[in-house]
Amino acid sequence: MSASTLEVNHVHVFRNKKLVLQDISFTAYEGEIIAVMGPNGCGKSTLLHTLNRSLPYTSGSIQVQQIPLQRYSRKQLARQIAILPQTHMVPEAIQVRNLVRLGRFPYQRFYRGGTRKDEEWVNAALQAVQLTDKAMLPVAELSGGEQQRVWLAVLLAQEAKILLLDEPTVYLDMYHQLQLLQRLQTICTRFRLTILIVLHDINSALQYAQRILVMKAGKVVACGKPETTVTPALLASVFHIQSEVVRLKSGGQAIIPLSTDEN
Repeated sequence: MSASTLEVNHVHVFRNKKLVLQDISFTAYEGEIIAVMGPNGCGKSTLLHTLNRSLPYTSGSIQVQQIPLQRYSRKQLARQIAILPQTHMVPEAIQVRNLVRLGRFPYQRFYRGGTRKDEEWVNAALQAVQLTDKAMLPVAELSGGEQQRVWLAVLLAQEAKILLLDEPTVYLDMYHQLQLLQRLQTICTRFRLTILIVLHDINSALQYAQRILVMKAGKVVACGKPETTVTPALLASVFHIQSEVVRLKSGGQAIIPLSTDEN
């Protein structure tokens, strides 16, 4: 079995005196993609920001590479975990390459410029997302799908082993969604990463994730292999929809939503 990179045990999170994450436990491993799914407001984004230490947890434990999360300095943690939030501002007129260079901040000192290793990682990140030919263009001139790939390159340049992606496909059309997910799958294998990705498209999760973590009302209600975790009974309980499972020739499965429970 691959080495564990992230261990979450009985974590509780309060915000404004309200319990928003309750008794969260799971382990993530090197070289796997975990899709985080659940209804709006169930705590998916809160979970990612807690893992990144942007939000504090009140009880339980989180270990990154077998070291307690709180023992890391901010720069040390940035070498382990990189996060792509739902929204991100692009600095005005910045070129693709210069934005990707920002991913090297955990390794740089304020009194010295970039090193040869920094440039090697920037080059590798651009190549991994296939944007080398657009490195000198302003990010604002790229399509939405290309911009998401630039942000993915920023995370890769950060050289972190754990990537937290909060709905990176939400504004993309079907082609660019598939393209991004395929690239994530390739990158995960190539760099032996751990990727937690919040998704709303159940069938994308079934196709590209090794495991699916399902949340409801701040709790983890299921976590396991897609083919055994995502069932019509689970979708009825969590999302209040009636659905049907279709077996694919590839050996996988797809979910066909039929109706909501209100019908």
